Amino acid sequence: MPASFLTIPAELRLRIYEYALISRCESIPNPSLMDGDKKMIMVDGRMNGKPTWSNTSISPALLQTCRTIYLEASPVMYAENTFFVQDPQNTIAFLQQIGSTQARDLESLKLWVGPGPSSPSGPSGPWVELLNQLAQNATGLRKLVIVFFANRTLLGPRWRDRGLGGNPHFLVALAKIQGLKTLEIGGYYAQHWLPYLEEKMGVSVHARVCFCETPSRADVENFIHYQRGVQHLNPWNQSALNPIIVIISGGVYNCYHLGGT
Repeated sequence: MPASFLTIPAELRLRIYEYALISRCESIPNPSLMDGDKKMIMVDGRMNGKPTWSNTSISPALLQTCRTIYLEASPVMYAENTFFVQDPQNTIAFLQQIGSTQARDLESLKLWVGPGPSSPSGPSGPWVELLNQLAQNATGLRKLVIVFFANRTLLGPRWRDRGLGGNPHFLVALAKIQGLKTLEIGGYYAQHWLPYLEEKMGVSVHARVCFCETPSRADVENFIHYQRGVQHLNPWNQSALNPIIVIISGGVYNCYHLGGT
């Protein structure tokens, strides 16, 4: 029988897959894109209607060699890397592209959830749709890191956009994800979110104030002010999910019923 890649021992093929498909640290790593000694894979765009990722340290073209290699190597690609998500719609397309089998292989995700156009106006919002798909298809997910962003006004203590850290639709969709071993929350989020997630998801939440392990005094003050503004949002009260549509100066804003604690 002629020698070929598939004739070498499976253990050696696995080592080759790990070398080619696990993202490694660059010489000058960006801490925000690192997960331990690995560089996260950014699901960040589309080409010809298909999602793409930015990472030059892996060789995903190996998966296209043949079906046997694809079946052997794809679990390494999707289980051993952490995928970094900023755009929910691109990530939904990514999940559709890789299919349900590979979606089950995903083990680690980091979500940067920013304010603005991607914020859902209700249950059909793109972030909520993504969370629902993860709960249904990414059943092998074991580590999830979420960072909530918000925008303050330049002058005074007001918030121009509180983002999704105070959005109950996002919270309820997130709580549908089961089987996690690690859940980390950072940025700006409502006070009641943590006990609710621990109860519904059955996992201890590692929470950060703002975005870092050692926040500044200003960071802490901003965080406290943010939580005061959403302290009456009670996720256990289902009426909190019923939005009131308010029209202000020609713009449509979503406000939520505030339940008592």
